[in-house]
Amino acid sequence: MSLASLYSQAIAFSQRRSNLLVLLAISSFWFLLLISSGTLFSGFHFMDDHDFVAIHYHLTTKQMGFFEVIAQWLKIDHETGRFRPFYFINRIFQTQFLGINVPLWAAYTGLQAILTTFFFFLFAKLIKYSVLQALLFALLTTVGAQSAIWWMLGPAETVGTFLLSVCLIFVALSVTNSRWQTVYQILVVLYALLMSLCKESFILMLPAIALLVVWLHQKTLDSWKHAIQKTSFVWIALLLVCLCELLFVKFSLGTTPDIGYAGVSGFSPTATWDAIQSLTSNGSGWIILAGLGILIFQTYEGKFFAPGHTISQEIVRKVFSPLMIPFILLGLIVIPQGVLYAKSGIDQRYLLPGIIAYSFFIICLDSQVKLHSKKLRYLLLILMTISLSLKLHPVWSAARIFALEGFSTNRLLSTVIAKTTPTDSILIVTNPVAYYEWNYSIKKYLNYVADRHNLYVLTFEQRDVNNFGRNLREFYGDSTLTKIDDRQSIQCIVVFPSLNNAFLRNTSDWFNPQQYQEFVFGNFNRNLNPDSKMNVYCKK
Repeated sequence: MSLASLYSQAIAFSQRRSNLLVLLAISSFWFLLLISSGTLFSGFHFMDDHDFVAIHYHLTTKQMGFFEVIAQWLKIDHETGRFRPFYFINRIFQTQFLGINVPLWAAYTGLQAILTTFFFFLFAKLIKYSVLQALLFALLTTVGAQSAIWWMLGPAETVGTFLLSVCLIFVALSVTNSRWQTVYQILVVLYALLMSLCKESFILMLPAIALLVVWLHQKTLDSWKHAIQKTSFVWIALLLVCLCELLFVKFSLGTTPDIGYAGVSGFSPTATWDAIQSLTSNGSGWIILAGLGILIFQTYEGKFFAPGHTISQEIVRKVFSPLMIPFILLGLIVIPQGVLYAKSGIDQRYLLPGIIAYSFFIICLDSQVKLHSKKLRYLLLILMTISLSLKLHPVWSAARIFALEGFSTNRLLSTVIAKTTPTDSILIVTNPVAYYEWNYSIKKYLNYVADRHNLYVLTFEQRDVNNFGRNLREFYGDSTLTKIDDRQSIQCIVVFPSLNNAFLRNTSDWFNPQQYQEFVFGNFNRNLNPDSKMNVYCKK
């Protein structure tokens, strides 16, 4: 065996070993976070989890067929003005196998966190970034306020981001493996298509992926013309998919869905800028400014000057020219996300997929700094490490708050179930807007899981915003407090956060607290108060 062969085998073994070590490190990180915060066993939450409860009910109790349930949920999604077909297909498929076993759902989502982070690492490593750079890229993308998608069981961003990470691996393989290039290019288009069918925000990633494919090939072929020709199938397919999906959303669904907080209602430069600023802040944009400052500082030192070049020409040549495509990719991702989330604001799960633009630009920037000064490059690495370190405690705290809310939710539901029978009347006291999703969630759980069907609703609202109140009353079958002739027959009353005083004040003509046992459940993270309380009154 030749020395060259031995060397190549040693390199391959070293790479496999480093990949395994990184996978173990990533697995340990997410496992410890989810276990120590309590999210893995925090149980049912009012936010998002009601979907799989309803899906399971339709698949089991109503004995609807798998494809019949898919058609039902795609219709519901379409009627609300949203475009998330693969998200619901995947969710129904998961429910078929996981049922309503919430710890299993949490474990499955945790596994997605591990694989997604590892796949982002592999992508960066495959396109010739170092192990450290690849790991930083992966962690900067998945760790932060956006980490909420790894303990919440409903966001479309979870499966969308996972598919994005798989898509990027095939992007890298289509560049590095010429033998199977056509197969990998087909897989790039396939996974990008599935990703875009998860949520509207992922459609806006397709042009950036198309440019990334061409650019990575250009770096290998050293020719834009050849790169464009060689990747024509990929970038044409991705742009066509993007165009078709956007046209479908625009003309079939509209840009202002029934959910009031979502959608695009005109272009607001101020709101768009605010959304971009939020994305930049969460994406460690200050590291980009620091890195650019380091490169400009190196240029001002003078030792990189080309003969006859001015300082400004040197800055363009040394700083901006090598980073031109990463700059374009940054804008191509961030600006559309800013426009999309100008109305709702951008935080937590909405940071994905946009935040990947910053983490990718940061490792591109790190490579440029490394070319000119290893010492200053260490400074940039320290800044990245500090940025990640500063995110760890807020991430754990957010996970813990989520877990505590889950514990309280399940204690509340268990109390209601224990203190009532299937024929008892239960009154839900709520605000249709403030607790929009919770209102539907508690009814689905009590109906489909607990077999409690005599639910009534009492709403407190200043005005009916976007018909939320009317829609809620229709969902409850118009079963309002006014439909109960004998109000003394109400066995249990559930009062949502901040409404207890209003409830007591407005029901004094029939509600006697002495006849009821009161239970108070804290840790409901609503209205920026992580200790919002819910009151439950059960007949003694």
